Amino acid sequence: MKDCKDFYNDSAQLWADNWYENNSLLPYLKALINYTNKKHPKILDLGCGAGYESMRLNSLGADVIGIDFSEKELEIAKSRNPNVKFFERDILQSYKDLGKFDGIACIGVIVHFKGAKLKKIFKNMCEVLNKDGVLLLVFKEGKGYHSTSVYNGQEYERNFVYHTKENLISVMNDEFYFVEDLISNDDCKYFIFKKK
Repeated sequence: MKDCKDFYNDSAQLWADNWYENNSLLPYLKALINYTNKKHPKILDLGCGAGYESMRLNSLGADVIGIDFSEKELEIAKSRNPNVKFFERDILQSYKDLGKFDGIACIGVIVHFKGAKLKKIFKNMCEVLNKDGVLLLVFKEGKGYHSTSVYNGQEYERNFVYHTKENLISVMNDEFYFVEDLISNDDCKYFIFKKK
């Protein structure tokens, strides 16, 4: 069975087609930038996919770096965003060589992780955030998970994990504090956290 990386490589163009013209996350990206209290903050787009939110962050004045593990998504991101730097990275590995950031946009990424791997992701984010750095965390709220997805008739091993605010705070290793639940009109949660 194909894995999560295969899923994103195989569906890269679909993600780009669906999201480059969709500005629905713009208010949340603006909130992230506003919380940094900087006109041109350095922002990490963690799990940037095809670069559509990196594009928006850049258009809002941020100095953006995007990382993802999907080669195909990164090809699209680089071709569509020549002013943004993109790197192929596994977010379970350290990326502190990229420097320090005023903020991180982590949109949907954590839906693929739980337990020790989720703790590692928060530890890695904490390593690269400046003191009082801002984290925009977008996820599906709830409990439980499913382990497979189907795309174009192909089954993929792709964990999809639901989270609660309490669950997330418990795995943040006491390195972040909750700031705001940004109101949304969809079934996702948009939380702002700050590094302690």
